[in-house]
Amino acid sequence: MMNPVAFSVFAAVLYALHPVADYWMQGDHQAAHKADHNLHGHLMCGLHVVGYTLTCAIGVAIASTLFALPIHPGAAAAALVVNAGTHYLADRRTFLAWVAERVRHGVFWRNGGAPQLDRLSIWESYSPVPESSLPSLRQTSD
Repeated sequence: MMNPVAFSVFAAVLYALHPVADYWMQGDHQAAHKADHNLHGHLMCGLHVVGYTLTCAIGVAIASTLFALPIHPGAAAAALVVNAGTHYLADRRTFLAWVAERVRHGVFWRNGGAPQLDRLSIWESYSPVPESSLPSLRQTSD
């Protein structure tokens, strides 16, 4: 049985690192194409999930070292694999759309009820500061 303190810290670290691992460690190209219905979409989603999982693994390793937590490497690896797998399914979006249809929330899903917050769009959608006053974070081609 896992130590409850170690489990709590492990879960807290994953929760705290989620925005960094999911939004900031993801490239714009990955964000734009990870749900594409082709091989390139699978590749972009896979690369994103690898970066996401490595970020989480580094955070868990640092926390377990700092707090001298008895986290078994095999258990941590198994948890990170489950986390990566479910993250991949969510980011490909097809599975979530299927689930939404089955639980009678398909209309909600199709109307954008599940926002896809990817990297830069999080600032445009949820910032209390008007977009016009923010510096441009997007690359422009001249």
